[in-house]
Amino acid sequence: PSEAEQDRIAAALYAAQGASPWPSCGR
Repeated sequence: PSEAEQDRIAAALYAAQGASPWPSCGR
């Protein structure tokens, strides 16, 4: 997927996980 799509997916996952981010991947 494109960067924009990945951003949307990441936001969805973040919201679904309740602010429990995965190992610092994009940090």
